[in-house]
Amino acid sequence: MLEGGGGEALVQLLPRDGQFGFEMKGFYDYGRFHGAGNYQIGCLNQDKPSTVMRAYDSKDDGQVALVDVDGALVKGNMFDDNTPAEVFLDSLSSPTSIRRNDVFIRGLIFKLKKFANSPDRWRNTSLVPGDTVYQFYLIREMSLSQFTFNTIKQFKKFDRKVGRLRGKYGQSFESYFLNPDGSLNYKRMIDLTDFFILNGSLDLERALKKNLLLPDEIEYEHPALSIRSLAQDVYNHVISLDVRSGDNIEPSNELENYDDYGDDDDYDDY
Repeated sequence: MLEGGGGEALVQLLPRDGQFGFEMKGFYDYGRFHGAGNYQIGCLNQDKPSTVMRAYDSKDDGQVALVDVDGALVKGNMFDDNTPAEVFLDSLSSPTSIRRNDVFIRGLIFKLKKFANSPDRWRNTSLVPGDTVYQFYLIREMSLSQFTFNTIKQFKKFDRKVGRLRGKYGQSFESYFLNPDGSLNYKRMIDLTDFFILNGSLDLERALKKNLLLPDEIEYEHPALSIRSLAQDVYNHVISLDVRSGDNIEPSNELENYDDYGDDDDYDDY
């Protein structure tokens, strides 16, 4: 029994009943959550909270942001001091107006299995297994893992729709919940998506439209999708020129003024 200053019981500790135990790593004053395993927790007396977001939270990843300035790709400053995960989860402190993230770069190891599966595809590039290769990413604000679906059928319907939208436009349901200034109303997106899932909807866009909750004009495409596509095309062109730097294929500093990006194949999956 733990007691407060006035002798009142604050926490009562009981013997474990059953085979499972409970481990607590610490006390925190606040938390921000995105999906099943992405979160940011902290204490008011700490300078910086603890951030976990798979594929986004490494300090070596995503340190370079790309923005479009007069038709040229240049380095932005969005991730100079914090990782993409930290920037995004920090923004959830004001969930009704979240700035859309810039494109960021992430390095990956080019694996032997990937080369062996399509040797003819890779033989005409400068890549060999073990090289560091680079991909260009956008934060995915919508994550289906934070919702509880009624049936497998309902989840698969949502999952297929999200996959189609994301593959074509760089985002999924985010386009339904944009503010007039282009920022994302994350709270409204989560609240309404959860509401319609719990009420059995199989198509979020149709449910929103039926209830007059869709904007008059939908901006389906992510505002930074064209930048990501251009950056990936330029990088594909660079690696096809047999340009090497030690064991790494480094991103070019001159990413503008390419009229022909060579091979139409994309190298998104390493």
